[in-house]
Amino acid sequence: MGAGLGRLGSALGEDVEVAGTTASAERRLAMAKGGQQSASAVSAGAASSPSLIDLNDYFGFAVKQQEEKLSGDLASVYFRSYLSPSELKAPVGLAAANFGKVMERMTAAEIAGDPLSKYFDYAGFDTPNPDWIGQGPAQGLYFDVTTPKQVQKHLDPEKKWYGENLIVHTYQRP
Repeated sequence: MGAGLGRLGSALGEDVEVAGTTASAERRLAMAKGGQQSASAVSAGAASSPSLIDLNDYFGFAVKQQEEKLSGDLASVYFRSYLSPSELKAPVGLAAANFGKVMERMTAAEIAGDPLSKYFDYAGFDTPNPDWIGQGPAQGLYFDVTTPKQVQKHLDPEKKWYGENLIVHTYQRP
């Protein structure tokens, strides 16, 4: 799993306390790490304490899951579920933007159903803010999903006020 693009600085490696993490979240962290759970991710009978790197890997894994779903046969179902009627009727020239909206909204829904969601505050599409604002130990970090072609625009602090502390995870449109 890619670590995401961006400037993490000294925040990497700090331990993040996650009280009451469920087995589901532990499995997700393990899957994000390639199926291997670290000693810090799960301790016998104690609450999990994933690191900021673990949280970033989890976020990236959630993005990749949605990318795979949108590359499959059910993509049109997801579009109808996550776009408004007016967005569905948008001109063909807005197809890339609508794909991005669906990716972001599906990722938000995936994360919202997990105990780790308390570290990712979804700010929504088409706002002057990052897609997600880090909370708790991730405070001061921002998370965006975009295509590889748009990464530099997202990381430019002159274009995005949050660019300097942004972690970008990318997806490919089919």
